[in-house]
Amino acid sequence: MRISTNNQQPPFRQSTLLTSSSFISHCEKHNVCIRKEQLERWHREGLLFPAIRLFLRPVELTRIYTDHQGSEQWVWVYSGDIGKFKVLKKEHKPYYELESLWGMNENDWLDRWHRGQYDFPSAKKYFHWKERYHGGYVRSKKPLSQSYELLYDKRQLLTVKIILQHEKDVRLFPKEERYIRSCLEKILSELRAFLDLYIAVEETEEESIARVRNRFEILSKKESKKEARADTKSFFKLTEQPRLEQKARNLVKTKEFTAEQLRNWRHWLGHQSHLNEGSVFRESSRVYLAHLSDAVLVQAEDTNEMVRVLNWFLYFLTGEVETVQGIIGSWIGPHCRFCHRAFIRRPNKLKQETCGRKECSDKLRNLNRRPKRRKKTA
Repeated sequence: MRISTNNQQPPFRQSTLLTSSSFISHCEKHNVCIRKEQLERWHREGLLFPAIRLFLRPVELTRIYTDHQGSEQWVWVYSGDIGKFKVLKKEHKPYYELESLWGMNENDWLDRWHRGQYDFPSAKKYFHWKERYHGGYVRSKKPLSQSYELLYDKRQLLTVKIILQHEKDVRLFPKEERYIRSCLEKILSELRAFLDLYIAVEETEEESIARVRNRFEILSKKESKKEARADTKSFFKLTEQPRLEQKARNLVKTKEFTAEQLRNWRHWLGHQSHLNEGSVFRESSRVYLAHLSDAVLVQAEDTNEMVRVLNWFLYFLTGEVETVQGIIGSWIGPHCRFCHRAFIRRPNKLKQETCGRKECSDKLRNLNRRPKRRKKTA
């Protein structure tokens, strides 16, 4: 879904939307504790808007007496499903409840299940939040009227982190509040622009994976799996890779980004890792990173997954190859004298200057090699 209501609208994907309460829990899982009152205040101040406001409709139910699970009993069923049961008795006055949120992990669940039921708070005048009805079945629709859920994209956790840091700065330097607020608005605007590009990159990767998978499935019906894998690899190199390279160039041009800006955002995301909290010189962080693979890091934190996606995109844009571990570790010293990668010194080499890779070690050896003295000739 692409939204262009105004420059404050948070970009989002339908599959990554969370209710406000789930979003708070998501933040807590990433060591960021916030309350619903803070979310409402940031909405009022224009700092953090919910992605959408989803209105929930009342659903009509009927109470019937029927054979259910091996015994005759009273049960509630949706009015449209009464024909599926053998009705022995029925209450004529209906009950009502709020509809549920269906398929929130799907990419098109809003338009599939709730078409026309949502709007965008960033394009509306601020409204006081109202708690939705959480009770059971009721006889009247009135308690359910105008019930809604405010949904956030899980990546808005990054916005929350930035806001909390700036609020901390205001408490430390109250006289600089106006300047800090202007800096906050600037970085939030830049973050929204970056996330808009990032979501487009993420969708591009998913579309590419789907094309390659579809190609393999077609080929595997005609030939052996070994041959299908080889032909699919050839298809990717000759067809898919040039398409992705062109797509990458078009995206950065359309979104007005440069490769260097993307590298800066990638390193900023790497700095959000739990391993980089506190002092960047902690020995424990270096030890952890030395034994964690990219697959483990990506599973651990959403920001690590975002780093992986940017690595994938920058490969097609610039040809450079980087790992998630390398990006996260780039904040943790010491760094190689030549390739500038972070590394852990060996216990027997306390003055180690390189990461230990052959090319870097060779450069250091050549640099330190004493020139041979020329023999004096008579």
